Amino acid sequence: MPRKVIFKKDMEYVEMMRIEEEMSTLRVIPNKVDVSLFDISFEYNHLRNIRGEKNVIFLILFNNDLEMVKRTINKLKFNNQHHFIINICPDIKEDIKKELIETFKEDLNVSLSYCGYIRYLSSTDIKIIFSFQKYLLNFDNWHFFISFGQNDYPLYYGEELNKKIGDKTWCYFESKKDKKDMDIEEKKTGNGRFRNGLVPTNKKVYKFDRNLWIFKLFPNILIGVSSPLSSGGIFDKSTVRILVKDNQCKIIYNYFLLLHGAGVEHYWATCFLLPQFKDMINQTRPCAMSWLEGRPGQMPGISNTYLTINQLDLIKDFYGKGAVFARKFDSSKEKDILDIIDKLFFSSSPKRIS
Repeated sequence: MPRKVIFKKDMEYVEMMRIEEEMSTLRVIPNKVDVSLFDISFEYNHLRNIRGEKNVIFLILFNNDLEMVKRTINKLKFNNQHHFIINICPDIKEDIKKELIETFKEDLNVSLSYCGYIRYLSSTDIKIIFSFQKYLLNFDNWHFFISFGQNDYPLYYGEELNKKIGDKTWCYFESKKDKKDMDIEEKKTGNGRFRNGLVPTNKKVYKFDRNLWIFKLFPNILIGVSSPLSSGGIFDKSTVRILVKDNQCKIIYNYFLLLHGAGVEHYWATCFLLPQFKDMINQTRPCAMSWLEGRPGQMPGISNTYLTINQLDLIKDFYGKGAVFARKFDSSKEKDILDIIDKLFFSSSPKRIS
């Protein structure tokens, strides 16, 4: 592993590599496991305004599509039981930031935060979500946490969604792989990302060769694969508490935090295969998404597509299988399909779909 730091003041790199080196030498689970977190600050914080019988906190990772966020919040509002934390990326344009602050400054159901940054093809979104989940355990007035990207959209209105989510965390397991499966896949595809580490910081992205230390520490661990729970991931509070406090879960977090690409497809799915989560998971896919159908995303074949009017049948199919969200959409380019979604899925009854 590299020890030379290109930016001497890049303490974020130093911290993450210290944890990585410590993890890679473990043979037993220690009593204390360090994790790397982002600091959280607020433009305004209205979290104490939440009150109701089944309270949900939505974390929205925001970049630039303010109209999409306004539309989503308007659809999901439900008395004071739904609260929205809009997390502002550090490279946001100043005019959009000012408009965002002005739009929601009087809304006690919205908080504006600053926490971390998103590095494409890294797992910084895991770090943001973990940081918030740990922070929110300081509050007693919530029951569910739902993570969102700005381009995600609900298929249900607020009150219906509140009933639909049930009482468990959601995760649909696409597959479960052991060490042998991983070795075969890497040889077959030439994809060595489980052996390639990536340390994203606010200054630079560092790459390094990595041993598969997670299998040395947990020889029989199964690597879960699911659609990214960073988009429409539904977490009940008891699950969040285990994710944040359990040492096995923190070790799994440390491993996938430095995965080269798409740690969101493995981190939670791997944790939820642990016995700690037995009978706690609703194995339903929460969010409709595609990598093949639709308007191409940032990197075709790697990024999710934008779902257009031509993907209406795909969305209906996911809805029929229980999905409560879909991604991804642009508020102007996909306005027609968003309008149709609002009309078709107004009731939780599938009979309304034609």
